[in-house]
Amino acid sequence: MEPKMLSESPVRVHASNVGGIDETEVQIQPGVTVLSGRNATNRTSFLQALMAGLGSTRPSLKGDAAEGRVELTVGDETYTRTLTRRGDTIAFGGDPYLDDPELADLFAFLLENNESRRAVARGDDLREIIMRPVDTDQIEAEIRELESEKDDLDDRISGLDQLESTLPDLEARRDEIAAELEEARADLADAQEAIDELDADLEESRSRKEELEAAFQRVREARSEVEDLTFEIET
Repeated sequence: MEPKMLSESPVRVHASNVGGIDETEVQIQPGVTVLSGRNATNRTSFLQALMAGLGSTRPSLKGDAAEGRVELTVGDETYTRTLTRRGDTIAFGGDPYLDDPELADLFAFLLENNESRRAVARGDDLREIIMRPVDTDQIEAEIRELESEKDDLDDRISGLDQLESTLPDLEARRDEIAAELEEARADLADAQEAIDELDADLEESRSRKEELEAAFQRVREARSEVEDLTFEIET
């Protein structure tokens, strides 16, 4: 629930059959309100009606009534609370101002039967009462989750520290590999140059081979011609 701001407009409380009240309607102006009066004038009953409208389940129903009702109007919003007698208990319904009135019951609705007020009057330790609205199970679960997250971060930091310790060796190895790579590139360039020279020699060899083959062909032709001439001379 999002926190609600204090109203800057009057608050209207309409109550029927709550505490000792038959029916009443009171408008409370903004600011500090002091409720004063003689005993037995239903001041406590009015406070119970206000508590009911805010969300408390501690107000009482009028002794001779089976049902009660409280309407709490704050600005343009109206919050309704119903009280219904069911045997020895009272069932509460409607849409009160507070979704969870536990904190208000403990520390704001300080009637005579309020636990915090009675504990202070007796001089008791308030720790148990103060800690009651605190979800310690959830807090402990969050603590465990955060501790687990911390352990994971510690492991990651430890791993990073180990990597940092090996960083100089890795950098030295990187430099060695870079030098080897540069040397390999130089060797590759030399090999490429040698290949180009071999290609040129091969092309020259092919050209000389063609010339030799042509010469051999002329020799064969000349031999053939000589043989023909020799045959003719002999003939």
